[in-house]
Amino acid sequence: MIEINRSPSRKELRQFGAVYLPAFCAILGALLYWRWGVTGAALGTWASGLVLSAACLCIPGAGKWLFVGLQLVTFPIGWASSHALLAVVYYAVLTPVGIIMKAMGYDPMQRNRDPGAKTYWQERAQVMDKRRYFRQF
Repeated sequence: MIEINRSPSRKELRQFGAVYLPAFCAILGALLYWRWGVTGAALGTWASGLVLSAACLCIPGAGKWLFVGLQLVTFPIGWASSHALLAVVYYAVLTPVGIIMKAMGYDPMQRNRDPGAKTYWQERAQVMDKRRYFRQF
């Protein structure tokens, strides 16, 4: 399950300050500049990104409130998008494959019931080659 990290480590805060925060501010400033033509807001966003990034790198814990706040804001988006993606994969891929397999009578697990069978146990030939254990595929 997706969790909100309310007490990030120093390493996570440094990564946030060095990578994610400048990238977020650069993208946001670029959108402001090229998409809407707001030069002052774009420059302010880039400058604040640099200042906040430097503060996060120099002062441990300076970006904690921003880190946790952004996690709180993005948590519902991540939860909803992950569940939507899983639903699409299940209903658009797995369900049609299962319906087609059932319609064609293909049963890879051999779950057909045989009332006359004493057991469903299937004997397998035992492989004695020790090199087989190192073969992963």
